[in-house]
Amino acid sequence: MAIGGSPGYNNSYAMTSAAGRLHYTSSGEPTVKDFVLPDGWGKPGDVVGCGWDIRRKKMFFTYNGQMLNDGEAFDGVQGMFFPMVWCENDSAQLSVNFGHKPWKFDFLSQLPVHVRESLLLKSTETVKQPKLSEAEMMRRTMAEELVMMMGGSFPLELCIIALERCQDKPEIAGSWLIEHGWSELQRMEDQILRQSEREEEARLALAQGIELPGSSNNAADAAADTNADSDGEDITEWLGHEEEQQDQ
Repeated sequence: MAIGGSPGYNNSYAMTSAAGRLHYTSSGEPTVKDFVLPDGWGKPGDVVGCGWDIRRKKMFFTYNGQMLNDGEAFDGVQGMFFPMVWCENDSAQLSVNFGHKPWKFDFLSQLPVHVRESLLLKSTETVKQPKLSEAEMMRRTMAEELVMMMGGSFPLELCIIALERCQDKPEIAGSWLIEHGWSELQRMEDQILRQSEREEEARLALAQGIELPGSSNNAADAAADTNADSDGEDITEWLGHEEEQQDQ
């Protein structure tokens, strides 16, 4: 994954505090638009945050715990990203919080009620993680190597799925990711969004005393066919075709 260049290059999103501008990629070209910064911006100890609302596909920025510009920075944001900080002053000092301590911005207030309730419930429970088998541990190790082999373009979870579908053969899994990875990643995101919407509908119906139809159809919709990818191609047929190409 290319990460070189200035802010706005290579499908990146950024805010520059010096000039109050937003940088992004449009039609393959770096693009700039103005962004109004609050008064008193840039004092020692200030906390600047960046968030991505995957449900609404919006990216926003915060300042000392307050949303900037009503949360309107970038729309239609999807894909996979790496957080970065750009410092023009060699003597600048800063600390970064990736969730190991409480955030200044109250992001929980932005989540649907049922999601907040679920997170709070999980935080009060002790969840025992299932112990991985030896085969699962080996596959996870191969998946970590596959993530690096693919330049970090695909998350670990998708690389594990690729190995499962390709009989734990990294070379074939890499080819499958190149051909189907982005569409599969989009399918996974859409499935998460649909599940969230169904849970919200069920919560609202319960609050209003409305009985919804049985969830068997929803469960069938959520469970993807493990032998078919998001393009509708039978994975066993694709795998056989790929092996024939390698044997030639």
